[in-house]
Amino acid sequence: MTSYAHTISLTDEQYQRALIDSTQQIRLARLLRKVQNKEPITYGAIGGSITAGAHAQPDQAYAPLLGKWLNEQTPTQFINAGIGASNSLFGTFRVAKDLLCHQPDLITVEFAVNDANNPNIEPAFEALIRQCLAIPNLPLVVLIFTMRRDGHNVQHIHIPIGKHYDVPMLSYRDALYPLITEGKLTWEDLSPDEVHPNDAGHHYIFQLLKRYLQTPINGDIATRNTPDLPAFLDARTSQHIGQVLDATQLKCVSNSGWQQGPHKGGYTGWQTNNVGAMLTLQFTGKLAYIGYQKYAGDFGQVQVTLDDKPVSILDGFYEKPIIQEWAGGHTVVDLLACDMPNQTHTLTLELLNQTHPDSRGHAFDLGYLLVS
Repeated sequence: MTSYAHTISLTDEQYQRALIDSTQQIRLARLLRKVQNKEPITYGAIGGSITAGAHAQPDQAYAPLLGKWLNEQTPTQFINAGIGASNSLFGTFRVAKDLLCHQPDLITVEFAVNDANNPNIEPAFEALIRQCLAIPNLPLVVLIFTMRRDGHNVQHIHIPIGKHYDVPMLSYRDALYPLITEGKLTWEDLSPDEVHPNDAGHHYIFQLLKRYLQTPINGDIATRNTPDLPAFLDARTSQHIGQVLDATQLKCVSNSGWQQGPHKGGYTGWQTNNVGAMLTLQFTGKLAYIGYQKYAGDFGQVQVTLDDKPVSILDGFYEKPIIQEWAGGHTVVDLLACDMPNQTHTLTLELLNQTHPDSRGHAFDLGYLLVS
């Protein structure tokens, strides 16, 4: 079947459904002036597996398509900071290292599907957007709202944050889901699974972004001063601006039975499958999350102790739904503690003998801490 999304153009009606524009277009005007003057620019994309390009052919995902198109207009460096099965909670702690250090002129943010699994979505997403807007070269930040098969996403939570910071937003869901409900388009035209766009779906997202970047605009707007950032929406937001600390950065106080090794996303973690293995680490901060791998296989459980007090038992086994083929392998991020004294804290992990009833072993993979 020929993809519907490739056989029609993006219509004005679809585009207007998708667009929630900024009330002031200073950042857009500055970007377009750079493009028109053939100045080198940097485009960075941050998001989950959709941004990383899952289920798209090489270079056919929306982000590289946009990077290629921009490079045809002016020399463009493209940075893809998409990591599969990640949300804006992880994003806000890693964005400085993974993306903002490159001083992008344009940033796209895509977490409308994965943030459904983010228990701290409001402060995390706000912290991410605020950091992107605050870097010295004042980039244009565009939010993208993708969807699941049932049309669900969390744009109803992202949109108020986007409006508070007055950033443009494009809803792939609002553009296309009405066509699915009207029978003019099937989900299979856009995706091979429950979430990820195929080449046609990615091309459609690219068309939305391209059209926005072709918005007619008065060039004089580029000379106006960029407004200061507004006050925080959420009192917790400031605590969600921090850093990712992996095994190469955490101080190891003692170790019995754990080994350092690669973790997802290019990080170095700590791994073990030895029951009774103990690992004690130290970090400094007032808030901390712990990231560890979950997989529907031979994964076990660890007892977590923070400053000599038991905090939780983490289970590395992923209990997937019966109808779901995906077996995990993703990094789960759990809160360790918040509102702690801003001082050195001691974290201990002990691999337990107990496991999930369906687990076949005791492996455990600690990825990193998110600390502020």
